[in-house]
Amino acid sequence: MPDQKRYPLFGYLLSVLLVTASITVTLVLWPGMRETPFVLLFFAVLLSSWRGGYGPGLVATALSAVISKLFLIQPLYSLNFASRGDLLRLLVFVFNSLLFVWLFSTRKAAEEALRSSEESLRELFENASDIIYTHDLDGNYTSLNKVGERITGYTREEALGMNVARVVAPEYIELARRMIARKVADAQPQTFYQLEIITKDGRRVPLEISTQLIYEDGKPIGVQGIARDITKRKQAEEALRESEERYRELFENANDLVYTHDLKGNFTSLNLAGQSITGYTLDEALRLNIAQVVVPKYLKTAREMIERKATDDLPTRYELEIFAKDGHRIPLEVSTRVIFKGGQPVGVQGIARDIMERKRTEETLRSLSLLDDLTGLYNRRGFLALAEQQVRLTQRTGHGFTLVFADLDGLKKLNDTYGHKAGDEALRSVAEILKKSFRESDIIARLGGDEFTILALEDSELAAERVVTARLWENLESYNQQETRPFDLSLSVGVVHFNPEINTSIEELIAQADKAMYRDKQAKRAKQSKREVYSEFVL
Repeated sequence: MPDQKRYPLFGYLLSVLLVTASITVTLVLWPGMRETPFVLLFFAVLLSSWRGGYGPGLVATALSAVISKLFLIQPLYSLNFASRGDLLRLLVFVFNSLLFVWLFSTRKAAEEALRSSEESLRELFENASDIIYTHDLDGNYTSLNKVGERITGYTREEALGMNVARVVAPEYIELARRMIARKVADAQPQTFYQLEIITKDGRRVPLEISTQLIYEDGKPIGVQGIARDITKRKQAEEALRESEERYRELFENANDLVYTHDLKGNFTSLNLAGQSITGYTLDEALRLNIAQVVVPKYLKTAREMIERKATDDLPTRYELEIFAKDGHRIPLEVSTRVIFKGGQPVGVQGIARDIMERKRTEETLRSLSLLDDLTGLYNRRGFLALAEQQVRLTQRTGHGFTLVFADLDGLKKLNDTYGHKAGDEALRSVAEILKKSFRESDIIARLGGDEFTILALEDSELAAERVVTARLWENLESYNQQETRPFDLSLSVGVVHFNPEINTSIEELIAQADKAMYRDKQAKRAKQSKREVYSEFVL
């Protein structure tokens, strides 16, 4: 039998054919039954029940019989096929039965569709991820789904005896009542707002609410609402706001000049320290481009750094000079990073440190001949003078630094084997390697003999360790791979980090770094056994 829901017309036609054929065969085989209505009634009930059920089938059959009697006069059970009129009466009977069955079955289908729709709505109501509720125009709750029970802590039975004023936080009650009144007065289709409720256990839960009116006979009788728990979103917004406030505080109160500009070099922000150092107000700075501030000889470097940051975002730290508002030059050490928006670079943020005092000190040291004659590096006196100044600066700004102590392995053996001229050449080579490995702003010195020390102005101890283990060893290895060198160089290194919160002198830091270097040397000697350390490069 075909699906009645998918093919109703086909089902009706097939039913007519089968029932008519069955009645005809029955009356032909059992002529005696022509005088009784039972066969016809049996098949009529069978046909009617197929679409409408047994109850509607009996009613449809009775109605069909009555109509047949009324319109055809001759009783239905007296059919004897003596004329075409008998067959016509039979077909009218069947047609009437089908007509009434269709009417009953249509109503039944509508009832089933309504029941299915109500079940679907009930399922959506109960299994929704948000709170769904209804209340009358006085605010008395009339329904609450499972999510509402879970979030509020109230059972459905408890909620149905409550008013919104009991659940909504006191400072939001007036808002809730105003929203209900506005919806009724203005007949607004939908209203959105936020409020907080107090759960059964006393917790406050922020909700985002969407409501609409419920009508009956064209008159508003209540409100249906959908409420979403936005606790996590509120927490994220609060964390973001706190983060922005902390950033703003750091930005404005930093001791260094902090600024931002777009990829064309137009300034977009400048902190208080930057305004104090340059003499420009914020409004004046926002009308400037870097080309108007950077000293011309450094402008090419600054633009190259912007282009490099926009393409590979590698860390950049460099020195340049700018013009202050009054025209005097200010030497700065600049560190920059790219600002992204939507995954695309849109600008650059820079932190610049005024190194005017350091530059003056360096000039003074040069005039006092505090440089090592052999290597051109600072000597012990020059290093201690600069280092003590850096200690005072870091204690004031809170920025730490790293002290590196390096010793050229096997210098005595090298002098004995190749002569002192070769030993001096080795020391000069070590000096060049150190200059290449560290920045210009770092303080590099030869303390004497085969001992070197570096004060590295890194932002963190980890950053300094990367410098020592990456750039220094890489440059040393590159030197040793040169085929023209008669010997390889090897360095033993110790690294310590200066914490500005701990009162430590520069002499104590040198002693600590020296001990760390000695442990490195002892470890290499143990590894190499009795082999000459100066003759090969050891990581």
